[in-house]
Amino acid sequence: MSEATGGGSKSAARARLLATATRIFYAEGIHSVGVDRIIAEAQVTRATLYRHFSGKEELVLAYLDQADRGIRAGTEAVRAGEQSAADQVRAIGRFIAESIQSPQFRGCAFLNATAEYPDPAHPIHQAVLTLSL
Repeated sequence: MSEATGGGSKSAARARLLATATRIFYAEGIHSVGVDRIIAEAQVTRATLYRHFSGKEELVLAYLDQADRGIRAGTEAVRAGEQSAADQVRAIGRFIAESIQSPQFRGCAFLNATAEYPDPAHPIHQAVLTLSL
């Protein structure tokens, strides 16, 4: 079966690419990571990368979108509970405190991305501004 038609392998390859890029971008920075490394660690071909993403920039945008969706899902789960507003704020504060204490913590993915793409007109900088609304 081909990746394009075979029972979910296309999305599995995309998921591996995005998971690999997410891990490395967050740990080491976006500019310090080339697509060759992402391809190698995700164990896909260059053609597979470009089948799912037009290039590194689109992969970075997907990484930031995924991070945004994860944060929003977590805060929405807290807000959907039966806790008071004050307890909801405390729960989110605990989550942030636990994240900061993690040995893997490398700061805010969005602030890190804007530091690497400081031009406000750059699509990645613009995406961060849009995601944080």
